[in-house]
Amino acid sequence: MLLLAVDFSVVTFALAQLVGVWNLSPFQTSTIAVAAAVGSLFGGVFFGNIADRIGRRLTIQITLLTMTVGTGLGAISWDFISLSAFQFIVGLGMGGTTPIASTFVGEFAPAKYRGMLSSGVDVFWTAGLLLAAIVSSQILPGFGWRMAFVFGAVPGLLILVQRRLMPESPRCLIAQGKHEEAQRFLLQVKEKYGLNYDHLATQPTHKNRGLLASLRELWSGPLIRRTACTCLLWFVMVYTYNGIFVFLPTLLTAGGLGISDTMQYMFILLAPQLPAALGASLLVDVIGRKRLLVPVMLTCGVASYMFSGATSSATVLFWGCLISASLGAGYAIMLCYTSELFPTRLRGTGAGSASAFGRVGAIVVPGAIAFLVGSWSAGHESVFLMFAAVMLVGALGVAILGEETMGRTLEQISS
Repeated sequence: MLLLAVDFSVVTFALAQLVGVWNLSPFQTSTIAVAAAVGSLFGGVFFGNIADRIGRRLTIQITLLTMTVGTGLGAISWDFISLSAFQFIVGLGMGGTTPIASTFVGEFAPAKYRGMLSSGVDVFWTAGLLLAAIVSSQILPGFGWRMAFVFGAVPGLLILVQRRLMPESPRCLIAQGKHEEAQRFLLQVKEKYGLNYDHLATQPTHKNRGLLASLRELWSGPLIRRTACTCLLWFVMVYTYNGIFVFLPTLLTAGGLGISDTMQYMFILLAPQLPAALGASLLVDVIGRKRLLVPVMLTCGVASYMFSGATSSATVLFWGCLISASLGAGYAIMLCYTSELFPTRLRGTGAGSASAFGRVGAIVVPGAIAFLVGSWSAGHESVFLMFAAVMLVGALGVAILGEETMGRTLEQISS
Protein backbone atom coordinates (compact mmCIF):
# COMPACT_ATOMS: atom_id res chain seq x y z
CA MET A 1 0.00 0.00 0.00
CA LEU A 2 2.91 2.34 0.60
CA LEU A 3 4.05 1.80 -3.00
CA LEU A 4 0.50 2.33 -4.22
CA ALA A 5 0.24 5.68 -2.43
CA VAL A 6 3.57 6.89 -3.80
CA ASP A 7 2.51 6.05 -7.36
CA PHE A 8 -0.89 7.69 -6.82
CA SER A 9 0.62 10.87 -5.36
CA VAL A 10 3.44 11.45 -7.84
CA VAL A 11 1.12 12.63 -10.60
CA THR A 12 -0.82 14.75 -8.09
CA PHE A 13 2.23 16.82 -7.22
CA ALA A 14 3.72 16.75 -10.74
CA LEU A 15 0.50 18.18 -12.19
CA ALA A 16 0.86 21.29 -10.06
CA GLN A 17 4.07 22.04 -11.98
CA LEU A 18 2.96 20.66 -15.36
CA VAL A 19 -0.03 23.02 -15.50
CA GLY A 20 2.48 25.85 -15.98
CA VAL A 21 5.11 23.96 -17.98
CA TRP A 22 2.67 22.58 -20.56
CA ASN A 23 0.05 25.34 -20.11
CA LEU A 24 -2.59 22.71 -19.32
CA SER A 25 -6.25 23.65 -19.33
CA PRO A 26 -8.67 22.22 -16.74
CA PHE A 27 -9.92 19.82 -19.43
CA GLN A 28 -6.43 18.51 -20.23
CA THR A 29 -5.59 18.12 -16.56
CA SER A 30 -8.86 16.26 -16.06
CA THR A 31 -8.00 13.95 -18.97
CA ILE A 32 -4.83 12.80 -17.19
CA ALA A 33 -6.75 12.04 -14.01
CA VAL A 34 -9.55 10.31 -15.91
CA ALA A 35 -7.07 8.05 -17.73
CA ALA A 36 -5.81 6.66 -14.42
CA ALA A 37 -9.38 6.22 -13.21
CA VAL A 38 -10.41 4.34 -16.37
CA GLY A 39 -7.41 2.07 -15.96
CA SER A 40 -8.37 1.47 -12.32
CA LEU A 41 -11.92 0.59 -13.33
CA PHE A 42 -10.78 -2.17 -15.66
CA GLY A 43 -7.98 -3.22 -13.32
CA GLY A 44 -10.32 -3.62 -10.35
CA VAL A 45 -12.74 -5.94 -12.13
CA PHE A 46 -10.12 -7.89 -14.08
CA PHE A 47 -7.47 -8.37 -11.40
CA GLY A 48 -10.11 -8.93 -8.71
CA ASN A 49 -11.36 -11.96 -10.59
CA ILE A 50 -7.80 -13.04 -11.42
CA ALA A 51 -7.06 -13.05 -7.67
CA ASP A 52 -9.92 -15.52 -7.16
CA ARG A 53 -8.50 -17.73 -9.90
CA ILE A 54 -4.69 -17.70 -9.47
CA GLY A 55 -4.38 -16.44 -5.88
CA ARG A 56 -3.80 -13.21 -4.00
CA ARG A 57 -0.01 -13.35 -3.81
CA LEU A 58 0.81 -13.57 -7.52
CA THR A 59 -1.91 -11.12 -8.49
CA ILE A 60 -0.58 -8.44 -6.12
CA GLN A 61 2.89 -8.85 -7.57
CA ILE A 62 1.52 -8.42 -11.10
CA THR A 63 -0.47 -5.32 -10.19
CA LEU A 64 2.45 -3.69 -8.37
CA LEU A 65 4.72 -4.34 -11.36
CA THR A 66 2.12 -2.81 -13.68
CA MET A 67 1.95 0.33 -11.56
CA THR A 68 5.72 0.65 -11.39
CA VAL A 69 6.12 0.40 -15.17
CA GLY A 70 3.40 3.00 -15.79
CA THR A 71 4.88 5.45 -13.28
CA GLY A 72 8.38 5.06 -14.69
CA LEU A 73 7.16 5.69 -18.23
CA GLY A 74 5.59 8.93 -16.98
CA ALA A 75 9.10 10.40 -16.77
CA ILE A 76 9.40 10.37 -20.58
CA SER A 77 5.99 11.94 -21.26
CA TRP A 78 6.01 14.66 -23.92
CA ASP A 79 2.44 15.96 -23.70
CA PHE A 80 -0.78 15.41 -21.79
CA ILE A 81 -1.88 12.63 -24.17
CA SER A 82 1.26 10.53 -23.59
CA LEU A 83 1.06 11.10 -19.84
CA SER A 84 -2.60 10.07 -19.91
CA ALA A 85 -1.64 6.81 -21.66
CA PHE A 86 1.00 6.04 -19.05
CA GLN A 87 -1.40 6.93 -16.23
CA PHE A 88 -3.87 4.43 -17.71
CA ILE A 89 -1.22 1.73 -17.13
CA VAL A 90 -0.71 2.97 -13.56
CA GLY A 91 -4.47 2.81 -13.05
CA LEU A 92 -4.67 -0.80 -14.23
CA GLY A 93 -2.33 -1.87 -11.46
CA MET A 94 -3.74 0.46 -8.83
CA GLY A 95 -7.30 -0.73 -9.43
CA GLY A 96 -6.31 -4.29 -8.62
CA THR A 97 -3.86 -3.69 -5.80
CA THR A 98 -6.04 -1.70 -3.40
CA PRO A 99 -8.88 -4.18 -2.81
CA ILE A 100 -6.73 -7.30 -3.09
CA ALA A 101 -4.22 -6.08 -0.49
CA SER A 102 -6.90 -5.59 2.17
CA THR A 103 -8.54 -8.87 1.15
CA PHE A 104 -5.22 -10.66 1.58
CA VAL A 105 -4.68 -9.28 5.09
CA GLY A 106 -8.29 -9.95 6.13
CA GLU A 107 -8.05 -13.62 5.15
CA PHE A 108 -5.12 -14.09 7.53
CA ALA A 109 -6.41 -12.12 10.51
CA PRO A 110 -8.30 -13.62 13.50
CA ALA A 111 -11.86 -12.31 13.81
CA LYS A 112 -11.05 -10.44 17.05
CA TYR A 113 -8.34 -8.32 15.40
CA ARG A 114 -9.35 -8.48 11.74
CA GLY A 115 -10.69 -4.96 11.63
CA MET A 116 -7.54 -3.47 13.11
CA LEU A 117 -5.23 -5.41 10.82
CA SER A 118 -7.26 -4.93 7.62
CA SER A 119 -7.88 -1.24 8.13
CA GLY A 120 -4.29 -0.82 9.30
CA VAL A 121 -3.26 -1.41 5.69
CA ASP A 122 -4.45 2.14 5.02
CA VAL A 123 -1.90 3.50 7.48
CA PHE A 124 0.79 2.51 4.99
CA TRP A 125 -1.18 4.24 2.23
CA THR A 126 -1.13 7.45 4.26
CA ALA A 127 2.57 7.04 5.02
CA GLY A 128 3.16 6.74 1.28
CA LEU A 129 1.23 9.98 0.64
CA LEU A 130 3.33 11.82 3.20
CA LEU A 131 6.55 10.34 1.84
CA ALA A 132 5.60 11.45 -1.67
CA ALA A 133 4.74 14.95 -0.42
CA ILE A 134 8.07 15.31 1.41
CA VAL A 135 10.21 14.02 -1.45
CA SER A 136 8.22 15.91 -4.12
CA SER A 137 8.75 19.17 -2.21
CA GLN A 138 12.49 18.58 -2.61
CA ILE A 139 12.51 17.15 -6.13
CA LEU A 140 10.07 19.41 -7.99
CA PRO A 141 11.69 22.82 -7.34
CA GLY A 142 15.23 21.63 -8.03
CA PHE A 143 14.96 18.73 -10.46
CA GLY A 144 11.53 19.02 -12.07
CA TRP A 145 8.55 16.78 -12.60
CA ARG A 146 10.35 14.04 -14.58
CA MET A 147 12.50 13.09 -11.60
CA ALA A 148 9.35 12.90 -9.49
CA PHE A 149 8.09 10.07 -11.73
CA VAL A 150 11.47 8.35 -11.52
CA PHE A 151 11.19 8.48 -7.74
CA GLY A 152 7.70 6.99 -7.95
CA ALA A 153 9.01 3.99 -9.91
CA VAL A 154 12.05 3.15 -7.77
CA PRO A 155 10.13 1.58 -4.82
CA GLY A 156 8.82 -1.05 -7.26
CA LEU A 157 12.12 -2.88 -6.75
CA LEU A 158 10.70 -4.02 -3.40
CA ILE A 159 8.60 -6.50 -5.35
CA LEU A 160 11.70 -8.69 -5.40
CA VAL A 161 11.67 -8.76 -1.59
CA GLN A 162 7.93 -9.38 -1.52
CA ARG A 163 8.29 -12.53 -3.62
CA ARG A 164 10.32 -14.10 -0.82
CA LEU A 165 8.34 -12.96 2.21
CA MET A 166 4.69 -13.01 1.13
CA PRO A 167 2.80 -16.33 1.50
CA GLU A 168 -0.47 -17.24 -0.19
CA SER A 169 -3.77 -16.89 1.65
CA PRO A 170 -4.73 -20.30 3.13
CA ARG A 171 -8.43 -19.54 2.61
CA CYS A 172 -7.72 -18.94 -1.06
CA LEU A 173 -5.71 -22.16 -1.31
CA ILE A 174 -8.56 -24.18 0.21
CA ALA A 175 -11.14 -22.58 -2.08
CA GLN A 176 -8.94 -23.60 -5.02
CA GLY A 177 -8.64 -27.18 -3.77
CA LYS A 178 -4.97 -26.91 -2.69
CA HIS A 179 -5.62 -28.45 0.72
CA GLU A 180 -2.18 -29.95 1.34
CA GLU A 181 -0.40 -26.65 0.73
CA ALA A 182 -2.87 -24.85 2.97
CA GLN A 183 -2.53 -27.41 5.75
CA ARG A 184 1.28 -27.16 5.72
CA PHE A 185 1.10 -23.41 6.10
CA LEU A 186 -1.59 -23.51 8.81
CA LEU A 187 0.45 -26.05 10.77
CA GLN A 188 3.44 -23.69 10.69
CA VAL A 189 1.26 -20.81 11.93
CA LYS A 190 -0.13 -22.99 14.73
CA GLU A 191 3.32 -24.12 15.86
CA LYS A 192 4.96 -20.69 15.62
CA TYR A 193 2.19 -18.36 16.79
CA GLY A 194 -0.30 -20.62 18.56
CA LEU A 195 -3.16 -19.61 16.26
CA ASN A 196 -5.70 -22.32 15.44
CA TYR A 197 -7.33 -22.29 12.01
CA ASP A 198 -8.52 -25.90 12.03
CA HIS A 199 -12.06 -24.80 11.13
CA LEU A 200 -10.84 -23.83 7.66
CA ALA A 201 -10.22 -27.49 6.81
CA THR A 202 -13.97 -28.08 6.55
CA GLN A 203 -14.52 -25.30 4.02
CA PRO A 204 -15.57 -26.52 0.57
CA THR A 205 -13.63 -26.12 -2.66
CA HIS A 206 -15.17 -23.81 -5.24
CA LYS A 207 -14.19 -23.70 -8.88
CA ASN A 208 -14.21 -20.17 -10.23
CA ARG A 209 -16.44 -20.12 -13.29
CA GLY A 210 -15.08 -16.91 -14.73
CA LEU A 211 -15.70 -13.19 -14.48
CA LEU A 212 -19.25 -13.00 -15.88
CA ALA A 213 -20.53 -15.85 -13.70
CA SER A 214 -18.94 -14.28 -10.62
CA LEU A 215 -20.51 -10.90 -11.38
CA ARG A 216 -23.93 -12.49 -11.85
CA GLU A 217 -23.64 -14.15 -8.45
CA LEU A 218 -22.63 -10.87 -6.80
CA TRP A 219 -25.74 -9.16 -8.15
CA SER A 220 -28.18 -11.93 -7.23
CA GLY A 221 -29.71 -13.39 -4.08
CA PRO A 222 -28.49 -12.29 -0.66
CA LEU A 223 -25.33 -10.64 -2.04
CA ILE A 224 -27.19 -7.86 -3.89
CA ARG A 225 -27.48 -5.64 -0.82
CA ARG A 226 -23.83 -6.08 0.15
CA THR A 227 -22.66 -5.45 -3.41
CA ALA A 228 -24.81 -2.33 -3.69
CA CYS A 229 -23.56 -1.02 -0.33
CA THR A 230 -19.88 -1.49 -1.14
CA CYS A 231 -20.26 -0.04 -4.66
CA LEU A 232 -21.97 3.06 -3.26
CA LEU A 233 -19.36 3.38 -0.53
CA TRP A 234 -16.43 3.15 -2.94
CA PHE A 235 -18.03 5.58 -5.39
CA VAL A 236 -18.56 8.24 -2.73
CA MET A 237 -15.15 7.84 -1.09
CA VAL A 238 -13.12 7.74 -4.31
CA TYR A 239 -15.15 10.56 -5.89
CA THR A 240 -14.46 12.81 -2.92
CA TYR A 241 -10.88 11.74 -2.21
CA ASN A 242 -9.71 11.97 -5.81
CA GLY A 243 -11.61 15.16 -6.43
CA ILE A 244 -9.99 16.90 -3.49
CA PHE A 245 -6.45 15.55 -3.38
CA VAL A 246 -5.73 15.18 -7.10
CA PHE A 247 -6.79 18.75 -7.88
CA LEU A 248 -6.11 20.63 -4.63
CA PRO A 249 -2.38 21.25 -5.40
CA THR A 250 -3.36 22.69 -8.77
CA LEU A 251 -6.07 24.85 -7.21
CA LEU A 252 -3.63 26.15 -4.59
CA THR A 253 -1.01 26.94 -7.23
CA ALA A 254 -3.60 28.69 -9.39
CA GLY A 255 -4.60 30.71 -6.35
CA GLY A 256 -1.14 32.29 -6.24
CA LEU A 257 0.96 29.93 -4.13
CA GLY A 258 4.41 28.96 -5.38
CA ILE A 259 5.20 25.29 -5.93
CA SER A 260 7.20 25.08 -2.66
CA ASP A 261 4.41 26.69 -0.63
CA THR A 262 1.86 24.41 -2.29
CA MET A 263 3.85 21.34 -1.29
CA GLN A 264 4.02 22.60 2.30
CA TYR A 265 0.26 23.18 2.39
CA MET A 266 -0.35 19.71 0.98
CA PHE A 267 1.91 18.12 3.56
CA ILE A 268 -0.01 19.89 6.36
CA LEU A 269 -3.35 18.81 4.88
CA LEU A 270 -2.24 15.22 4.31
CA ALA A 271 -0.61 14.77 7.72
CA PRO A 272 -3.88 14.20 9.70
CA GLN A 273 -4.67 11.14 7.60
CA LEU A 274 -2.00 9.09 9.34
CA PRO A 275 -3.27 9.42 12.94
CA ALA A 276 -6.87 9.27 11.68
CA ALA A 277 -6.28 5.99 9.83
CA LEU A 278 -4.42 4.60 12.83
CA GLY A 279 -7.19 5.68 15.19
CA ALA A 280 -9.85 4.12 12.97
CA SER A 281 -7.92 0.84 12.85
CA LEU A 282 -7.83 0.77 16.67
CA LEU A 283 -11.52 1.59 17.09
CA VAL A 284 -13.07 -0.51 14.33
CA ASP A 285 -12.99 -3.71 16.43
CA VAL A 286 -14.42 -1.84 19.42
CA ILE A 287 -17.16 0.32 17.89
CA GLY A 288 -17.83 -1.59 14.69
CA ARG A 289 -17.45 -1.00 10.96
CA LYS A 290 -20.82 0.50 10.07
CA ARG A 291 -21.25 2.29 13.40
CA LEU A 292 -17.93 4.08 12.92
CA LEU A 293 -18.09 4.63 9.17
CA VAL A 294 -21.37 6.57 9.05
CA PRO A 295 -20.32 9.29 11.57
CA VAL A 296 -16.95 9.63 9.82
CA MET A 297 -18.67 10.25 6.47
CA LEU A 298 -21.03 12.77 8.06
CA THR A 299 -18.04 14.60 9.55
CA CYS A 300 -16.41 14.80 6.12
CA GLY A 301 -19.60 16.21 4.64
CA VAL A 302 -19.91 18.93 7.28
CA ALA A 303 -16.21 19.82 7.01
CA SER A 304 -16.49 20.10 3.21
CA TYR A 305 -19.44 22.46 3.62
CA MET A 306 -17.48 24.66 6.02
CA PHE A 307 -14.40 24.56 3.78
CA SER A 308 -16.45 26.00 0.92
CA GLY A 309 -16.83 29.25 2.87
CA ALA A 310 -13.35 29.37 4.42
CA THR A 311 -11.47 32.58 3.61
CA SER A 312 -8.48 32.81 5.96
CA SER A 313 -5.44 30.54 5.98
CA ALA A 314 -6.36 29.31 9.46
CA THR A 315 -9.89 28.23 8.51
CA VAL A 316 -8.69 26.67 5.25
CA LEU A 317 -6.15 24.58 7.16
CA PHE A 318 -8.55 23.68 9.98
CA TRP A 319 -11.43 22.46 7.81
CA GLY A 320 -9.03 21.02 5.25
CA CYS A 321 -7.32 18.97 7.95
CA LEU A 322 -10.69 17.75 9.23
CA ILE A 323 -11.68 16.70 5.69
CA SER A 324 -8.35 14.92 5.34
CA ALA A 325 -8.66 13.15 8.70
CA SER A 326 -12.21 11.94 8.03
CA LEU A 327 -11.27 10.69 4.57
CA GLY A 328 -8.23 8.91 5.99
CA ALA A 329 -10.34 7.22 8.65
CA GLY A 330 -13.13 6.44 6.17
CA TYR A 331 -10.77 4.83 3.68
CA ALA A 332 -9.26 2.63 6.39
CA ILE A 333 -12.69 1.39 7.52
CA MET A 334 -13.86 0.94 3.92
CA LEU A 335 -10.93 -1.33 3.03
CA CYS A 336 -11.62 -3.52 6.06
CA TYR A 337 -15.40 -3.57 5.55
CA THR A 338 -15.25 -4.45 1.85
CA SER A 339 -12.86 -7.35 2.38
CA GLU A 340 -15.28 -9.01 4.84
CA LEU A 341 -18.62 -8.97 3.05
CA PHE A 342 -18.05 -11.57 0.32
CA PRO A 343 -17.37 -15.32 0.43
CA THR A 344 -13.81 -16.46 -0.28
CA ARG A 345 -14.58 -17.71 -3.80
CA LEU A 346 -15.89 -14.24 -4.72
CA ARG A 347 -13.92 -12.01 -2.36
CA GLY A 348 -11.43 -10.77 -4.92
CA THR A 349 -14.11 -10.18 -7.55
CA GLY A 350 -16.45 -8.52 -5.06
CA ALA A 351 -13.82 -6.20 -3.62
CA GLY A 352 -12.40 -5.50 -7.07
CA SER A 353 -15.82 -4.70 -8.52
CA ALA A 354 -16.60 -2.31 -5.66
CA SER A 355 -13.23 -0.66 -6.22
CA ALA A 356 -13.97 -0.43 -9.94
CA PHE A 357 -17.30 1.24 -9.23
CA GLY A 358 -15.36 3.72 -7.14
CA ARG A 359 -13.23 4.48 -10.17
CA VAL A 360 -16.40 5.54 -11.96
CA GLY A 361 -16.47 8.28 -9.36
CA ALA A 362 -12.87 9.16 -10.17
CA ILE A 363 -13.79 9.33 -13.87
CA VAL A 364 -16.82 11.55 -13.28
CA VAL A 365 -15.37 13.96 -10.71
CA PRO A 366 -12.82 15.76 -12.96
CA GLY A 367 -15.59 16.68 -15.39
CA ALA A 368 -17.77 17.86 -12.52
CA ILE A 369 -14.94 20.00 -11.16
CA ALA A 370 -14.12 21.42 -14.59
CA PHE A 371 -17.80 22.30 -15.08
CA LEU A 372 -18.09 24.01 -11.70
CA VAL A 373 -14.73 25.77 -11.77
CA GLY A 374 -14.59 26.91 -15.42
CA SER A 375 -11.13 28.38 -14.84
CA TRP A 376 -8.51 27.62 -12.20
CA SER A 377 -9.18 30.91 -10.42
CA ALA A 378 -12.95 30.73 -9.76
CA GLY A 379 -15.69 28.42 -8.52
CA HIS A 380 -13.92 26.59 -5.68
CA GLU A 381 -16.79 27.16 -3.26
CA SER A 382 -19.31 25.22 -5.35
CA VAL A 383 -16.84 22.32 -5.71
CA PHE A 384 -16.71 21.75 -1.95
CA LEU A 385 -20.45 22.18 -1.59
CA MET A 386 -20.74 19.35 -4.10
CA PHE A 387 -18.41 17.14 -2.04
CA ALA A 388 -20.46 17.89 1.08
CA ALA A 389 -23.66 16.73 -0.63
CA VAL A 390 -22.03 13.57 -2.02
CA MET A 391 -20.67 12.54 1.39
CA LEU A 392 -23.99 13.10 3.14
CA VAL A 393 -25.82 10.96 0.55
CA GLY A 394 -23.16 8.26 0.95
CA ALA A 395 -23.53 8.22 4.74
CA LEU A 396 -27.29 7.78 4.39
CA GLY A 397 -26.82 4.93 1.90
CA VAL A 398 -24.40 3.03 4.14
CA ALA A 399 -26.72 3.54 7.13
CA ILE A 400 -29.59 1.92 5.19
CA LEU A 401 -27.79 -0.82 3.23
CA GLY A 402 -24.88 -1.70 5.52
CA GLU A 403 -24.65 -4.49 8.08
CA GLU A 404 -22.32 -4.89 11.03
CA THR A 405 -19.55 -7.52 10.71
CA MET A 406 -17.56 -6.90 13.88
CA GLY A 407 -16.61 -10.00 15.86
CA ARG A 408 -17.76 -12.56 13.27
CA THR A 409 -15.47 -14.90 11.35
CA LEU A 410 -15.37 -14.60 7.57
CA GLU A 411 -17.18 -17.95 7.32
CA GLN A 412 -19.98 -16.73 9.62
CA ILE A 413 -20.37 -13.56 7.55
CA SER A 414 -20.44 -15.56 4.31
CA SER A 415 -23.15 -17.87 5.59
